[in-house]
Amino acid sequence: MKLSVMYELFTPQPMDTDAEHRIIHQTLEQIELADRMGFRAAWAVEHHFLEEYAHMSAPEILLAAASQRTTQIRLGHGIVNTLPAINHPFRVAERIATLDHVSNGRVEFGSGEGASAVELGGFGVDPDQKNAMWAEGLDFVVKAMTERPFAGYEGEFVSAPIRNVVPKPYQQPHPPLWMATSRREKITTAARRGLGALGFYFVDPHIAVEWVEHYYEVFEREAVAVGFAANPSIGLNIGMHAAATRQQAVAQYQDGFDLFGSATVHYYRDGEHVPGVTSPAEIFQAQKAANGAPVRAVWDEREPAGVGTVANIMALCEIYERAGLDELLIMPQMGSNVRHEDAMASLELIGTQVIPELHGRHEAGEPARRKRKAELAAKAVARRSEAPRKADPDYRVNPIVSGISRTIEDLALGREHRVKEYVEDTDR
Repeated sequence: MKLSVMYELFTPQPMDTDAEHRIIHQTLEQIELADRMGFRAAWAVEHHFLEEYAHMSAPEILLAAASQRTTQIRLGHGIVNTLPAINHPFRVAERIATLDHVSNGRVEFGSGEGASAVELGGFGVDPDQKNAMWAEGLDFVVKAMTERPFAGYEGEFVSAPIRNVVPKPYQQPHPPLWMATSRREKITTAARRGLGALGFYFVDPHIAVEWVEHYYEVFEREAVAVGFAANPSIGLNIGMHAAATRQQAVAQYQDGFDLFGSATVHYYRDGEHVPGVTSPAEIFQAQKAANGAPVRAVWDEREPAGVGTVANIMALCEIYERAGLDELLIMPQMGSNVRHEDAMASLELIGTQVIPELHGRHEAGEPARRKRKAELAAKAVARRSEAPRKADPDYRVNPIVSGISRTIEDLALGREHRVKEYVEDTDR
């Protein structure tokens, strides 16, 4: 198992005028450190209108900036929303491919559909159709990235003519494909489609054992690759923070993590939101005042825990490792509720004292793991029944748009007039 970092740009109130600017640049500094420390990937979410919870509305720009400050760390879209109403599939294909070149082939392409009414409603998406929209959008993107030229598309939610989408990805046939999962049935869907499963929920490691087993059982038995390469992998996100003592780690991180959890509940389950007015952080503080602050005990410095000492964290990682999990996505940054200096110190502790041992064991088993995954991927690709598509060879595009044809004619006449004047001046 390997460790990665994951970012939401969580920016809770109270915010000063530089809060968003500051967290973006702190995130880039943390990704740069994570690269040096040997973390496998840096994942960025995509959300819209989710105030305080996630100010990451243009992850491709943040990842492009990170690509120029790093050399080894993979850069993951966790996820791109592939609903055509939110991101046109042509634009997704173009952005993924361009980022793949900018990063020298380090992109991981996760896709998903979103869930919050605040987000989906902003783009006029019917929640009952979002899963079908996601599937159609992803199918379109994969074809657009790999067909030369793209043979056109007639779907329920998006249609497009023949075009050659450029650039094509640096990684061939395309970057590794992942899917956002939040429930067991979504893990099943990811496995059946030959996609890596990105688990965006906080699950007990003992439950993770059963989920990992289920994912790989379904993948082996039923996977039919959506893309032209399958990705048998499963990762889960988790809050993780290291310090010299567990009590110190909890004091630095736990309140911010609890606030993030409360904001998650606000947007995805219980909240009534007034845009530009409602503050999830204020709601959390009011609930905390009403219920009283939780009592923080003094814990065992060696028992499994994501927030604690290096020993606590290693013990927890070993449980997930034994479960067969491929990747843990840790969340270092909780806005101003976790100081940037503490997040950096935690990354360095994990990078110097957890990753060498954990990743070392991973590398030792990598040849056998890679062979097994290659077999699973080959089966999933072989089950694809769709024949390679070819564009209509007689298709032609008239480059002149009727509304601007007169302008083009005028420009051409103007050019001829200037050439005539030049020749007459030269003769004189």
